[in-house]
Amino acid sequence: MDNKDHNHDLRSNNRTGTQHRTSRHDKNSSIDCCNREESCSPNPTKTAATDPPITNLTEARDVKEDVISDRSIELETEGTAESMAKMIEIRNYFDYDLQPRSLYYLDSTFWDPKQRAAEYRWVHNVTMCDILLKADEINTNGNEELRAQRRALVDRVNAILDDLETAKKKFDEQDEKWRKREGKERQEREDKIQQELERATKRWDEQENDIWQKFKRLRRRKE
Repeated sequence: MDNKDHNHDLRSNNRTGTQHRTSRHDKNSSIDCCNREESCSPNPTKTAATDPPITNLTEARDVKEDVISDRSIELETEGTAESMAKMIEIRNYFDYDLQPRSLYYLDSTFWDPKQRAAEYRWVHNVTMCDILLKADEINTNGNEELRAQRRALVDRVNAILDDLETAKKKFDEQDEKWRKREGKERQEREDKIQQELERATKRWDEQENDIWQKFKRLRRRKE
């Protein structure tokens, strides 16, 4: 008797629970009551897709290195552009100022050796300091085009400096020959003048002696 009542109560409770859950879902026919647990559970909240957090030290180091590499490339590009601008400025100064001044020294005739020497010193020193040294200070950042342009400029400058040095040696030799010739001619002129003075002195002495002799004869006659 007790077992039957107990079983009856269990079945009654099961039916009651079933009717209760069924009555709740009957209000919305779109819910599949055959899958009550999935139908009644709340939908998961969807969030915007984001990059997963970096939890690996190796991955973090790689990201940092990529950022540094990108920044280094950017700085290298800016540095190359700045170096190229400096190279163009130096090359223009040589092309439009120093090279014509050098050709003027090579082709002109300087009557004053001191003026020619001063012109050589100015052109040579300015070319060395403002062209070669400044070009050597330019950081090419490994840029092959910039290196090639600097190398071409240095070759042209060295060629001009060689021409200037060769011309200076030639002018110095000419000046030395001129000084020797001038010295010889001056010495010859001085010797000639000295000889003329000696002859004139001798002639004056002879004339003075003749006058003195005449004076003596006149005194004897008066006596």
